[in-house]
Amino acid sequence: MEHTRLAQQQSAATHQARSPGATRIRVLVADADPIVRDAVELYSNATPGLEAIAAASPAEASKLLASESFDAIVLDANFDDAETIFRRLPSEAMPAVVLLVPLTEPDAVERCATVEYQLVLTKPIYMPALHRAIALCVRCRWLDKQLRTEQHHEQARRELARQLDLFAEQIRQLERKLADSDRRFRLAIHDLQNPLSNVYALLNDLNQRREQLPPLAQEAIALCLQSVETMRALVEDLLSASQLDHEQALTYRSIEVAPLLRAVARSFAAAAERKNIWINVLVPDTLPPLRADEFKLRTALDNLVSNAIKYTPPGGSVNLEAELCGSTMILRVRDTGVGLSADDIAAAFQEFGRLSSVPTGGEPSTGLGLYIVRRIAELHGGSVSASSEGKGRGATFTIELPLESPRPSDSGTVQ
Repeated sequence: MEHTRLAQQQSAATHQARSPGATRIRVLVADADPIVRDAVELYSNATPGLEAIAAASPAEASKLLASESFDAIVLDANFDDAETIFRRLPSEAMPAVVLLVPLTEPDAVERCATVEYQLVLTKPIYMPALHRAIALCVRCRWLDKQLRTEQHHEQARRELARQLDLFAEQIRQLERKLADSDRRFRLAIHDLQNPLSNVYALLNDLNQRREQLPPLAQEAIALCLQSVETMRALVEDLLSASQLDHEQALTYRSIEVAPLLRAVARSFAAAAERKNIWINVLVPDTLPPLRADEFKLRTALDNLVSNAIKYTPPGGSVNLEAELCGSTMILRVRDTGVGLSADDIAAAFQEFGRLSSVPTGGEPSTGLGLYIVRRIAELHGGSVSASSEGKGRGATFTIELPLESPRPSDSGTVQ
């Protein structure tokens, strides 16, 4: 019976000592008494899950602690300068400590006042009781380390939360500054329209009377008119791009595609005639209506046709085409112009993207027209692409739009 009870005590002590992942308890017995050392070693040899290594002096104990890892140390309170054993040991590597005090010398514990021990036992001691004490102290030490780790993590989480709050506030401040800068930019661009229109009107008036002016003045007026036209185009495109970037609302309505393409072609008839360019509208006899924002879609098509005329030399042609592919309406603007390189196609729809070619009639180009087309297509849930067989072989720009609006409302407006 005694043997069975002892085995149960040993099993319980071993179970209590085990932290997650632990398989045994390693104990350093630092005791000058050879009887104690021998008793612990004999008990360890007979007990699974317990490994004891003895040290007869503080110097020997310090050396073992520095070179090996222990879960606990059984320390003799009568060791001279017992605290020196742990002097060079990092706090995180500090094992659990069971302090042994002779029954006849209870004051010996005062000699170890600086040692961080978990439990004090008196000698002589019953070995299973010592085993249980070691197991409990190891468990206590492990829980203490876990608590310290959690506290450290909690402190780190609080610091991270503080940094995130600070970062969020910095983002809000930056967003406010960007909003203010954008507002000022849009106001400035908008306010440029009137003076540019006035300058353009004055220059145009002078240009109409150019025969009354010397040749040098005529040349200067022509250059100024060209510059003002470029500036007016840039201002208009900047306002359009800014509006598309900030206003996500579309007003959907049912649009007949063929009349829309013909209206676009008529609006560019004069510009095409000046360059001797033919504009053709090629659509099937029957096309279903398209739900879209007519004003924005017209803006996109205007930009594509304007671009096609700019980059098509005299005698060329521009085709406006439409076809239905499943539930997708495909609109194309095809020209016989200067064509596109692979780099041009890659950069075509980027903001301020510049093509390697120049307009064939010296027309102004802002680098925003195709970007505006892309944004309008994206707002409709569609896409735009460009293709070309190479330089000098024309280009095709294709807008693909869903036949129905993504989320039509009763009023026809989609946010």
